[in-house]
Amino acid sequence: MPSRLRSPSRLRLLCRYSRPLHLAACPKRWRRDDQTDRKELEVAAVVGAVLGGVTGYLLSNLVESGGWLKILIWALIGAVVVTGIVFCLRAVRS
Repeated sequence: MPSRLRSPSRLRLLCRYSRPLHLAACPKRWRRDDQTDRKELEVAAVVGAVLGGVTGYLLSNLVESGGWLKILIWALIGAVVVTGIVFCLRAVRS
């Protein structure tokens, strides 16, 4: 490994964002299971879709100019927003 990558902070960053090519150089405590990451993001997407769908439904009843397409668009927006928030919070937390 080059000397510039031997510092703990750079190695931690490398281990967090690199693919299995560099995973062997990472200590086990810095590795994160890909299945756990995927499941967290899937749960966040489902929760966001439900929240977005409910928001779209309530707004369509409130304004009375709705339709299923608008509710589905709101559900998609909710899924994207909540998944993005979870992804960013995980990056900041680690």
